[in-house]
Amino acid sequence: MLSLKVCAILLSFTSSITLAAPVSDESPNPLAKRVTYGDGSSKDKPLRGIFRIEGWTDLAEIDCYIMLCIIGSSIFQRGPDSNSFPSSQTTEGGAGNEPFHDDKLDQYGTTRASDSNISPEDFPWRSVQLQPDEHRYLTGGPRAQQDSQGACVINGYKGYYGGDVIGYNKWFEIRIRDEDEHLLGEMCRAWLEDDLSKCGDNKKYNILGAVGVVFAQMVYYYVSSEGRYYHATQKGAKRDLESVQWDIDPEDITWPEIPPDAEEVKRAIVLLDEAGNELARSEKRAVVELDEAGNKPSSSGKRGVVELDEAGNELARSEKRAVVELNEAGNELSSSGKHGVVELDEAGNELSDSEQ
Repeated sequence: MLSLKVCAILLSFTSSITLAAPVSDESPNPLAKRVTYGDGSSKDKPLRGIFRIEGWTDLAEIDCYIMLCIIGSSIFQRGPDSNSFPSSQTTEGGAGNEPFHDDKLDQYGTTRASDSNISPEDFPWRSVQLQPDEHRYLTGGPRAQQDSQGACVINGYKGYYGGDVIGYNKWFEIRIRDEDEHLLGEMCRAWLEDDLSKCGDNKKYNILGAVGVVFAQMVYYYVSSEGRYYHATQKGAKRDLESVQWDIDPEDITWPEIPPDAEEVKRAIVLLDEAGNELARSEKRAVVELDEAGNKPSSSGKRGVVELDEAGNELARSEKRAVVELNEAGNELSSSGKHGVVELDEAGNELSDSEQ
């Protein structure tokens, strides 16, 4: 799901809301799976946070998408009592780089729904304390909605909408106030119903002043050590790997030709991120075509076996052979579509393809 490339390679070896629920109703929203509310001292004893989304419904849709399709939870911990905490999260989360401004799109390889959505929207919110190995996800949004959101989040922490008062460092569940039920968009309704069918890299929605927006193409997280932004379905997104639907049948794959000198052949389906790095794999060796000089494939070239490092990069040769799902335009699909054998360089770019 969500912009993962499903690839097959040939491996060779020689050796609030429950909808319309009253404020006093303690039943949790479906995503929380029967949460027992408590004093907020731990994740399994969260306070009930009720928030208003009037004035920032587009951003709420983005937040619901991230909770449903990426994080898989609606329970978070409010950050510490520190004036510097939110600003530090702006830097660490990558929002401070303004990655959705016109002059930064090419620099960071980011996209946005429309030209007016240049302000980085963070979720979990900057007031939330991230846990180990968690990310703060970013997308471009309208500044006016962010101003409304900021006020509503603070008021929700104060219990103004009927929820618990959420102090610093306290755990809480996000719920939406009943009065805003009519404002819920398709993604927030899916979040309430735990409907994962709304996730996926081909799902399109009309949001943020644009038609046919694909959430998976506009939500990122920042790796500060690299100064790079990755799509939310790449490195570190555990829910994505666990939720992959294997729509491809190995029996339907046109596999690369088996080398004539191979003593034992093993086939594997692996996941590649958009940079061509393997997110899940089972082996460390792959078969590629090499010419007499050990260069890229040629029609008369022989085949050789090369070593891959832990990241799936080839130590001796850069060309990889893979089977991916392609649409008519040659773009990779995650569900149904035509299959093609392609060669990928180290950046994951296709060197050639032949549709089945």
